[in-house]
Amino acid sequence: MIFVPLGIFLSFLFSRFKTFSKVMMIGFMVTVSIELLQFFLQLGQFDIDDIFLNTIGALLGYFVYKSIRKVWRTLQLAKRKEAIN
Repeated sequence: MIFVPLGIFLSFLFSRFKTFSKVMMIGFMVTVSIELLQFFLQLGQFDIDDIFLNTIGALLGYFVYKSIRKVWRTLQLAKRKEAIN
């Protein structure tokens, strides 16, 4: 769950990371980097499951972002229609 904010803020803050595949790649690369640092510095335990689960967490964050964006646009559209009437 710690990588959910990565998926949300990556899409929110950087316009070039608004696609599923780009968020997945960045989430995967960040996770692999952390796992490799743990392995080489012997600070933690390298676990392949962490790579999959953290990448899925980033993707969940992406879907949260897309859902919030869709709700926001719907509210804005309703507000515009109300202002016209």
